[in-house]
Amino acid sequence: MRITFIAVTLTMAFGVACGPPPPTGTGGAAGTGGAGGANPFCDVKRVLTTKCTSCHADIPNSGAPMPLTSYAATQQTDPETGQKYYSLLGTRAGNGSMPPYPNLPLSTTDKQVLVNWANSGGKGAECPTPSAGTCETDPNYCVGEQHLPCKPDMYFKAHARGDVNRKFPIPAGARDDYHCYRFKNPFYGANPPRYEIAEAPVIDNTAVIHHWLLFGSHFGADGDVDDSGNCVAPEFTDTLLAGWAPGGTNSVYPSDVGLALNEWPILNLQVHYNNPGSTAHEDASGIGICSTTRTPQNIAGTVTLGQDVGVSAPAGAVNHPGGNGTCDNMFKVGTGTATILNSWGHMHQLGSGFTTELLRGGQRMRYVTNIPLGDWSFDQQKHYMHTELGDGRVQVLPGDRLKTTCYYTNPTTRNVGFGTSTSAEMCYDFIVAYPISQLKRGCGALSITFRQ
Repeated sequence: MRITFIAVTLTMAFGVACGPPPPTGTGGAAGTGGAGGANPFCDVKRVLTTKCTSCHADIPNSGAPMPLTSYAATQQTDPETGQKYYSLLGTRAGNGSMPPYPNLPLSTTDKQVLVNWANSGGKGAECPTPSAGTCETDPNYCVGEQHLPCKPDMYFKAHARGDVNRKFPIPAGARDDYHCYRFKNPFYGANPPRYEIAEAPVIDNTAVIHHWLLFGSHFGADGDVDDSGNCVAPEFTDTLLAGWAPGGTNSVYPSDVGLALNEWPILNLQVHYNNPGSTAHEDASGIGICSTTRTPQNIAGTVTLGQDVGVSAPAGAVNHPGGNGTCDNMFKVGTGTATILNSWGHMHQLGSGFTTELLRGGQRMRYVTNIPLGDWSFDQQKHYMHTELGDGRVQVLPGDRLKTTCYYTNPTTRNVGFGTSTSAEMCYDFIVAYPISQLKRGCGALSITFRQ
């Protein structure tokens, strides 16, 4: 799965303004070019994939007339001018007409890469797609408390009824089985106040766990294990704080940011199990949290974007935009600037692509989240830090709209709609943003009223 969050709104189009390009990873392939490299197209591809291909995609969009996703594509002939596309690329990059207003111009370095390559005759060959980040290069790609820069000082994990030191039993044949584990919230009423600075998923049994969500709650008692229907949809009564699905990773927040988890007396860990086989299992999955008493400059929290019961994946659909939810204004009070730190897009097994767009005055300024069509993987639902300001920030103004769209490919002969089971579908983008005191906890879901 190739997902990233692009640094600034820099795109290339031959006639229209577009948001940031589809992601291709954050690393670089060794020995593929660069200054003096053997393949001059590799530097060009770096510019194209980070600045151009949100419009010039394999299937061009937003008015772009051609793809620019491969070396072969740049060698095609423009039917209107009779010129090769690489030649047009150099000309329009050189005269500043690409990217078009209101996008920021190319850097001098990137402009020269394209101009020089075009002037040399567009020579080269295909280059490998850069690899994604790794645990060694980015701590937010790591999974597990051993990779945190701190030792978790609290854990909230699944456990046997009445005994937090024993694992929870999941019987054979238990399909889409939900259980909630309620804990006294150590953040609630703490003096001095405490704030989360990092978290790691604790995934005990990958054979049966579908996902977990951590909610702040005013209901239930410490130590309860809740198997009731209320456990399937705690978002009706509780406030989402954190979550994990297959592929989910650690979250390590910048030094000026802490998460506010102190408003609720109870923390409710909801775990979704799926054990259709003939073998019983046990599990103790959950979350480990590092906290601090240092008051952070910016206090953040989770905001839910997207759509719920309106999701639709018709039989036989291919890349069908069957989940759409728009947050018209994520502010509940205040007139300042909101900042998004990371995103976690969530669908199930029919998902094929996922976007959240930042719209201002009806114009797409950038993608907040962009999983290209065909790149969604249920097994790789990573939390992604943004890179707009160099250390993970995307700025949102009052009145900006955040439009989430989920795409589905359904090879079956039955229509699939919203549901909590693995065989149904969802469409959510969970973002971490600040100042959380001024923001809605849920914005864009059609029917569920998230507690603020």
